[in-house]
Amino acid sequence: MEFYIQLENIGTYFRLQDDKKTWRLISKDFSLLKEDYLSSNIDEIIRLQEINKEVEINGKKWRINPKSGRIGDPQNLFSSVYIKRNSFPLIPDKEQLISTIWNGNDDINNSLILNVNGSFELRNFYDLLEVDDPTIIYRYETFIAGNDYVGEEAAKDEHLINSIFTSALKHWLAHLSSGRTNSYMDESFGGNSISLLEDIKKLKLSWKSG
Repeated sequence: MEFYIQLENIGTYFRLQDDKKTWRLISKDFSLLKEDYLSSNIDEIIRLQEINKEVEINGKKWRINPKSGRIGDPQNLFSSVYIKRNSFPLIPDKEQLISTIWNGNDDINNSLILNVNGSFELRNFYDLLEVDDPTIIYRYETFIAGNDYVGEEAAKDEHLINSIFTSALKHWLAHLSSGRTNSYMDESFGGNSISLLEDIKKLKLSWKSG
């Protein structure tokens, strides 16, 4: 798999080019072109997002990911990383989620993520504050230490597991359709995991790389 970077706001999209300095305006056709930047180097993807805090495109200056900015502000753009896949990834597995929760350490603040390979992980919340990691597809709300959201009892909580799994499938399906990484969920999703799994399997049947 390879990654590419876009700067976005409502109705405005720019894609980083292979020289790692210029940006191409995208209008209606979102297809990847040979001049578009693509890389499997995670460290470089992270570095390019960190150094591009303000850019000038076609004579106009833009603020990138401003801390005080908001979506819709005509001076702001927000960086997003997308994946170009050459094969269909694994479908997230509920038993693997249960195992991940079961083996969690409740002494730390845990962030449950779904990674690019379709597997669940628990990561220390504070480690995620340092960088926008493109290997994260979906991050669930943080499990605060000492509240029994991880461990044996949490893994046996069917309501909790079903809620997390359904939310993860919703975001996994959205990722497979768009390629976008790093989505976040801070509330439960009331969908149906069975129907979401069926939609993912249908997508797999019609899958085309990229």
